[in-house]
Amino acid sequence: MSDRPQIKDFDWTLLAIVAAINLLGLLEIYSSTHASAMSGMHWKQLIWLGVGVVVMFIMSQIDTTRCWTRRRSFISREWRDCWWWR
Repeated sequence: MSDRPQIKDFDWTLLAIVAAINLLGLLEIYSSTHASAMSGMHWKQLIWLGVGVVVMFIMSQIDTTRCWTRRRSFISREWRDCWWWR
């Protein structure tokens, strides 16, 4: 077994709550701009929500204990040791 985070290690309840809050915000943006000159702004928000989720899952794969216990920075040559595929 590897020490890297697995998909089962996510807090799915917290993720569901955050998704519900984001969807409520998306609905509010849509309802407030659908009949105005800013119509379609909900798509921009939806794209950024998707980008945020992808970045969240990528960043969750970084093993910070390996990075910071060796006092390495992300600027150094050894930053590759922090990623899960090493």
